[in-house]
Order: sequence, then structure tokens, then C-alpha cells
Amino acid sequence: MSEAGKRRLETIAAPFGRVVLLEQVDLVSGIRLLQVTIRDGQRSLALDLDAAAAAQWGAAMRAWADAEAARLDSPVGAADWRAPGDAWTEK
Repeated sequence: MSEAGKRRLETIAAPFGRVVLLEQVDLVSGIRLLQVTIRDGQRSLALDLDAAAAAQWGAAMRAWADAEAARLDSPVGAADWRAPGDAWTEK
């Protein structure tokens, strides 16, 4: 897989000091993918998704987040669940 270009879309601070990176990857073949990289300390996992897989994953995550917000009776993102002193509390 030869890359022609890569563009950072989002960096997300996740629980337990993990970081999720979302990047658009353009391949020399003209294919465009969403690369999701999860970093956990020294380890990382990269997944390349096409638009259909990204849409399905995004819809599933949104449905879960909405259900969790309803369970907590608060809008998504309103409550900061991170522990005080967590390095990722301040973005």
C-alpha cells in the first residue's frame, strides 16, 4: 500500500491515557481511506477503513453514545468522566 498523502482529521483523548488518531490516507492508486490509529503507551494499532465501513462504525458509535447519554440523563460530552489529575482531562 503506497501512500500519496496523509491528512490528520482528529486527535481524540481516550480513557486510560490512550489516544485515537483519525487520518485521511490517499493512496497512489487513487483510493482514499480513513486510518484509525489507537495508541496505548508504546503500542499502537492502525485500521484502514473505506467510506462504507467508516459510516457503519460511526453510526454504531453514535447510537451507543446517544444511549449512554440517555442513561446518564445528560447530553453526549457534557459529563467529564475522566478522573481528577488524569493527564487527558485538559484537552
